[in-house]
Amino acid sequence: MSNKRIKRQADELLGSGFSHQQAFDQLRLQFPEQRSERLARWLADIPPVDARRRYAATQALLLGCIGLNGLLRLYHVWDPGAIAHGFSFGWVGLVPLATLGVAYGIFRWQRGVFQLVGWGNLIGGLGLLGQLARTGHGGGDPWRIIFDALALAIGLLSLYLLRRAFASYKVVKQPRGVPNGVVFTTPLPDTMYRG
Repeated sequence: MSNKRIKRQADELLGSGFSHQQAFDQLRLQFPEQRSERLARWLADIPPVDARRRYAATQALLLGCIGLNGLLRLYHVWDPGAIAHGFSFGWVGLVPLATLGVAYGIFRWQRGVFQLVGWGNLIGGLGLLGQLARTGHGGGDPWRIIFDALALAIGLLSLYLLRRAFASYKVVKQPRGVPNGVVFTTPLPDTMYRG
């Protein structure tokens, strides 16, 4: 059985309103030759339709921050003060292919992109603390502060969406000869109380 067919079937099941657990059970019956962990990983990478609708505004805000970051980086490289210093590797960034690729991955709700963008920008955005400390002593770069603040915002928004929109799963080990079971935990809505 082709992997594309299984992934397409998983997308259709989740798109028609099935929960992750129901879709997993259905796929497990249709494709018994596939390992439970692989089916669970494929399903966990697809957010349900209601989560896509619920967090569409947050996704748009995240895409706006990424676009603003790309535009500000282009402006910073084209700034006459930056060009006067001679050749810099900032010229390589004139073609923001990585920014376009990341934006496309976030637009398509790809879990791996949310993880990469979230943790990478969160770690990169921590440089904001050092820039703010230098600013207090009169030596901070305003462009670095803007870029670090945007990176921090992008990282936090991406990790928020990763936690809220995507389901996680736990593999339940079974005795030898019986396929492992999988239990999905769906993300809780914002309005629910967590004790």
